[in-house]
Parts: sequence; structure tokens; C-alpha cells
Amino acid sequence: MLPAEGSLDREQWLRLVGLLIAASSAGPRTECFAYLGPAVNDHAGDGHLLAGRLGDAAALYDHPLGQGSPPNFWPADRSWIT
Repeated sequence: MLPAEGSLDREQWLRLVGLLIAASSAGPRTECFAYLGPAVNDHAGDGHLLAGRLGDAAALYDHPLGQGSPPNFWPADRSWIT
């Protein structure tokens, strides 16, 4: 399956996660949030907000509620957003 429109491809997503880990003071332990928008065929129109650690963010690319990289992704301290 191709990523959703506007999504990074897998290689770009993994590179971004690696850069964010390197730049974040808590590294892979950084608490983060990801908003996964509704899938194209999801007529309910509801997105999903997930919480977790930056070190686990690579797996979001294949999350069953999303399509590719999350459209919005940020740490709990709100020091950056993608």
C-alpha cells in the first residue's frame, strides 16, 4: 500500500525519526504524540491521537489506523512538530 497523500515515504520517515532522536534531550525516551488522520476509505472521519516514546515512532508508519507517516507528530514539551 502506498502512503497517504502528503506522507513521507518509509525511508524519509525513518531518517526523520533518527534525526529527532539525536536532537531531543531525552533521545528515544522522549514522550511524544502522533495524530493519525482518518484513512481515505474511513467515512467516520475521526482521527486518532496516540502517545508513546520517540524510540518507538518508526512503527507508526505501519500502524493499522494510519497510512504512512503521521500527519502530525510532536513531543510532550512541544519543542517541535512535524
